[in-house]
Amino acid sequence: MSKNSSVSEVKDSHEKVHGYFKHSKMWTIMLSMGLQSALFYCSVSWFSEIMISKGFTPETAGLLLSISQFAQFPSTFIVPILADKLHNKLIIPVVITIGYLVSLVGMLYTNGNFAIMLIFIIIFALAGEDHSLT
Repeated sequence: MSKNSSVSEVKDSHEKVHGYFKHSKMWTIMLSMGLQSALFYCSVSWFSEIMISKGFTPETAGLLLSISQFAQFPSTFIVPILADKLHNKLIIPVVITIGYLVSLVGMLYTNGNFAIMLIFIIIFALAGEDHSLT
Protein backbone atom coordinates (compact mmCIF):
# COMPACT_ATOMS: atom_id res chain seq x y z
CA MET A 1 0.00 0.00 0.00
CA SER A 2 1.50 3.29 -1.04
CA LYS A 3 1.43 6.48 0.97
CA ASN A 4 -0.82 8.19 -1.61
CA SER A 5 -3.50 5.49 -1.42
CA SER A 6 -3.72 5.72 2.37
CA VAL A 7 -4.06 9.51 2.12
CA SER A 8 -6.87 9.17 -0.41
CA GLU A 9 -8.61 6.62 1.86
CA VAL A 10 -8.49 9.09 4.74
CA LYS A 11 -9.89 11.84 2.50
CA ASP A 12 -12.68 9.53 1.28
CA SER A 13 -13.67 8.53 4.80
CA HIS A 14 -13.53 12.19 5.88
CA GLU A 15 -15.87 13.18 3.04
CA LYS A 16 -18.25 10.29 3.87
CA VAL A 17 -18.54 11.36 7.49
CA HIS A 18 -19.07 15.03 6.71
CA GLY A 19 -21.51 14.17 3.93
CA TYR A 20 -23.96 12.85 6.52
CA PHE A 21 -24.20 16.24 8.20
CA LYS A 22 -25.63 17.78 5.05
CA HIS A 23 -28.87 15.82 5.40
CA SER A 24 -31.72 17.33 7.39
CA LYS A 25 -32.94 13.89 8.46
CA MET A 26 -29.61 13.26 10.20
CA TRP A 27 -29.92 16.54 12.11
CA THR A 28 -33.49 15.72 13.07
CA ILE A 29 -32.46 12.34 14.45
CA MET A 30 -29.48 13.81 16.30
CA LEU A 31 -31.57 16.61 17.79
CA SER A 32 -34.38 14.26 18.80
CA MET A 33 -32.11 11.72 20.45
CA GLY A 34 -30.03 14.41 22.12
CA LEU A 35 -33.03 16.22 23.59
CA GLN A 36 -34.62 12.98 24.71
CA SER A 37 -31.43 11.85 26.43
CA ALA A 38 -30.98 15.24 28.07
CA LEU A 39 -34.56 15.17 29.32
CA PHE A 40 -34.09 11.68 30.72
CA TYR A 41 -30.82 12.41 32.52
CA CYS A 42 -32.07 15.73 33.88
CA SER A 43 -35.23 14.08 35.17
CA VAL A 44 -33.29 11.29 36.86
CA SER A 45 -30.88 13.80 38.41
CA TRP A 46 -33.48 16.27 39.66
CA PHE A 47 -36.53 14.08 40.09
CA SER A 48 -36.15 13.39 43.81
CA GLU A 49 -35.46 17.03 44.67
CA ILE A 50 -38.50 18.16 42.69
CA MET A 51 -40.72 15.59 44.39
CA ILE A 52 -39.47 16.68 47.81
CA SER A 53 -40.28 20.30 46.93
CA LYS A 54 -43.78 19.11 45.94
CA GLY A 55 -44.39 17.87 49.49
CA PHE A 56 -43.26 14.24 49.30
CA THR A 57 -40.90 12.71 51.84
CA PRO A 58 -37.43 11.70 50.62
CA GLU A 59 -38.45 8.03 50.87
CA THR A 60 -41.57 8.59 48.76
CA ALA A 61 -39.58 10.62 46.24
CA GLY A 62 -37.11 7.75 45.94
CA LEU A 63 -39.97 5.29 45.53
CA LEU A 64 -41.47 7.39 42.73
CA LEU A 65 -38.08 7.55 41.01
CA SER A 66 -37.73 3.77 41.27
CA ILE A 67 -41.21 3.25 39.87
CA SER A 68 -40.41 5.54 36.95
CA GLN A 69 -37.35 3.45 36.15
CA PHE A 70 -39.27 0.16 36.28
CA ALA A 71 -42.18 1.60 34.28
CA GLN A 72 -39.83 2.12 31.33
CA PHE A 73 -38.93 -1.54 31.12
CA PRO A 74 -42.02 -2.94 29.32
CA SER A 75 -41.99 -0.28 26.63
CA THR A 76 -38.42 -1.24 25.78
CA PHE A 77 -39.81 -4.43 24.29
CA ILE A 78 -43.28 -3.38 23.18
CA VAL A 79 -42.64 -0.06 21.42
CA PRO A 80 -40.11 -1.31 18.83
CA ILE A 81 -42.49 -4.11 17.84
CA LEU A 82 -45.37 -1.66 17.46
CA ALA A 83 -43.17 0.75 15.52
CA ASP A 84 -42.23 -1.97 13.07
CA LYS A 85 -45.90 -2.57 12.35
CA LEU A 86 -46.84 1.11 11.96
CA HIS A 87 -47.13 2.47 8.46
CA ASN A 88 -47.07 6.12 9.55
CA LYS A 89 -43.92 6.58 11.64
CA LEU A 90 -44.87 10.20 12.46
CA ILE A 91 -47.18 8.83 15.16
CA ILE A 92 -44.17 7.88 17.29
CA PRO A 93 -42.72 11.37 17.94
CA VAL A 94 -46.24 12.78 18.31
CA VAL A 95 -47.05 10.25 21.05
CA ILE A 96 -43.69 10.90 22.73
CA THR A 97 -44.26 14.66 22.72
CA ILE A 98 -47.83 14.40 24.00
CA GLY A 99 -46.71 11.99 26.72
CA TYR A 100 -43.96 14.33 27.86
CA LEU A 101 -46.18 17.40 27.81
CA VAL A 102 -49.10 15.78 29.65
CA SER A 103 -46.85 14.26 32.29
CA LEU A 104 -44.71 17.35 32.87
CA VAL A 105 -47.70 19.69 33.13
CA GLY A 106 -49.43 17.18 35.40
CA MET A 107 -46.38 16.90 37.65
CA LEU A 108 -46.11 20.67 37.76
CA TYR A 109 -49.61 21.05 39.21
CA THR A 110 -49.66 17.98 41.49
CA ASN A 111 -48.67 18.61 45.10
CA GLY A 112 -48.38 15.76 47.58
CA ASN A 113 -50.95 13.41 45.99
CA PHE A 114 -49.15 10.10 45.52
CA ALA A 115 -51.73 8.40 43.28
CA ILE A 116 -52.01 11.25 40.80
CA MET A 117 -48.25 11.79 40.76
CA LEU A 118 -47.78 8.08 40.15
CA ILE A 119 -49.99 8.26 37.05
CA PHE A 120 -47.97 11.17 35.65
CA ILE A 121 -44.70 9.44 36.50
CA ILE A 122 -45.73 6.35 34.57
CA ILE A 123 -46.84 8.43 31.57
CA PHE A 124 -43.49 10.26 31.68
CA ALA A 125 -41.58 6.99 31.92
CA LEU A 126 -43.45 5.38 29.03
CA ALA A 127 -42.95 8.45 26.84
CA GLY A 128 -39.28 8.59 27.76
CA GLU A 129 -38.45 5.04 26.91
CA ASP A 130 -39.49 5.39 23.28
CA HIS A 131 -35.88 6.20 22.48
CA SER A 132 -35.45 2.44 22.11
CA LEU A 133 -36.78 2.94 18.57
CA THR A 134 -33.76 4.80 17.35
